[in-house]
Amino acid sequence: MSIDSMSPASAVVPQAIASIQVCDDGETARFKIPTWGDRFDWTALAVLESGAGVEASLRLFLEEQLESGDVVLDLSPGAGFVALSAATSAAQPHVMALTDDAAHDDALRDASDAADVFIECIVREDLQPAELVGLVRDRLLDGQRLFIHACPSDANTWLEGLSDLADAGVIVAWCVGGEASEAERMLARALLVAHGFVPHVLAELDGEAQLFPADGAEVECIALHHSVFGGDEVESVATAEPRGSQTSSLSPANALPANPFAAIATSVSGLQFIAPFCRTGYGIAGAHLLRALMLRGATVNFFPLGTLDTSVLPFPEIADALAGQDDFDPTLPSVRLSQQFDLAMHAGRGPRVGYPIFELSRFSARERHHLASQDRLLVCSEWARSVLLENGISRTPVDIVPLGVDRGVFHERLDAGRARDETVFLQVGKLESRKGQLELLRAFEAAFTPKDSVRLVLACHNPFMDSDSFNRAAAPFRKSPMGKRITLHAKAFATQSDIAKLMASADCGVFVSRAEGWNLEALEMLSVGRAVIATNYSAHTEYVTESNARLIDIHAQEQVSGAVEGACWAAWGDAQHEQLVAHLRAVHAARQSGALGRNEAGIETAKRYSWDDSAIALLKALGSL
Repeated sequence: MSIDSMSPASAVVPQAIASIQVCDDGETARFKIPTWGDRFDWTALAVLESGAGVEASLRLFLEEQLESGDVVLDLSPGAGFVALSAATSAAQPHVMALTDDAAHDDALRDASDAADVFIECIVREDLQPAELVGLVRDRLLDGQRLFIHACPSDANTWLEGLSDLADAGVIVAWCVGGEASEAERMLARALLVAHGFVPHVLAELDGEAQLFPADGAEVECIALHHSVFGGDEVESVATAEPRGSQTSSLSPANALPANPFAAIATSVSGLQFIAPFCRTGYGIAGAHLLRALMLRGATVNFFPLGTLDTSVLPFPEIADALAGQDDFDPTLPSVRLSQQFDLAMHAGRGPRVGYPIFELSRFSARERHHLASQDRLLVCSEWARSVLLENGISRTPVDIVPLGVDRGVFHERLDAGRARDETVFLQVGKLESRKGQLELLRAFEAAFTPKDSVRLVLACHNPFMDSDSFNRAAAPFRKSPMGKRITLHAKAFATQSDIAKLMASADCGVFVSRAEGWNLEALEMLSVGRAVIATNYSAHTEYVTESNARLIDIHAQEQVSGAVEGACWAAWGDAQHEQLVAHLRAVHAARQSGALGRNEAGIETAKRYSWDDSAIALLKALGSL
């Protein structure tokens, strides 16, 4: 149906068109497109948007498939509904839009500003195709996926320039829509197929939106790269038998799974996953890894360790993973995410894979036995792998599977109403000697006076401490001469979003840990675009670097009291104290002068560590068994 045929000539042109997609309250439009000039028939667009939505099939597809770190290139943004839908989605990908002229550019920028999201707008006449191709390549980091929206007439120009990315499977979907001649449609289809894409349409079946192979040269289609099906499945997909007529107004087609990424190539048919699902660091990692594995299409039989707290990360599919206990295949690999002294118990008789997260440099005899008894080990960092080797764990294969950050929650666009008169330093981590809160307190007291416009905030709930023990540990902060400049959050935060807002309210995260097994909070702080101060030691050196943080050099290690002989962590002395004092003062000076800015390098780092990337690395490791 054309736009013109939908709009009465006498209709009043609206000032803005509200998106059919709404916010969590179920009422507020996620964004509005302000009308401008005489370029579009805005009344007709308003009618279309209030019904099924402009390019509804494409937008529904993006809503379901976009993940943190993805890049969306909208070569035909038109009024901007597709670009804004992607930018306001939970995944919050990087969106690039090619506008026709300065007026079009300004209108789309205004709409994105009003929606409080960022769209990188590029005026078409300002760049040659080769220059835009180069710009797209610059935006893509290793492991990121590219989604493209274009009209058929643009396919030849852009597909040729991006052919190597298409052939490599970096472009996972090429979405085609808009007016086109029969010849343009056929050419676009032929070019996409030649570069390994399989055209599909989105249609309704049994009350759900599903993707089906396109049986003609449809104007609107979603061409999926064959790599998402595992290569050998392309032929069977293209020749699937019809499933009958569809009730949707979209084109009828042949059947495919509702999730087009469910068949991603892997030699692993499934796994048993044994992990906590709660508010501890292990529990957060277990929850996100479970969800990411299931979204990747892996069959996961989940055996939770300890109390199951689904409020940490609600997603209904967990019921399927738990139900897998009823009839699990005992020959599948069993992955146990637990401490290095607790790796003995697995599910089934398949390969035993231990996934420990540890902080110290030496293992006890029990720990070495548990580690060495595994068929394979997964660790978060290169530092952890080196510790295993130094402890004689050399005969068991070891793979690095980094943990991740949820960019849908921890991102740079958060606004928590930050105080403008204080420089806020934030430390997030349970109150204990390993985390170095006392060392941070002493440096804060040395760096500033009560007259300085600074604040130290500690989110330091420790679930393993009773109230009396916690109060004794917190006493130095409450009795400090800088006490009025210190805020302690002694209780756990209800949600990850609450922690993200706290991070957004700060100027700098400070992580002076003696040792870390990963440090989820430091990566989350980088992801919200805040400055970071951290020790240059242990697992978080996997992602904390001189380019994204102010580092405290560690010159020696020291024996950990109460631990096995030789178990060490970073030694803290005068040199480290002076480094921390200098970093605190430098951040405050930059903040006061307006030069602190957003931590762009930190954001780019966080984009490389999604939970989906963690799931991919885990599945790849299992594929080597």
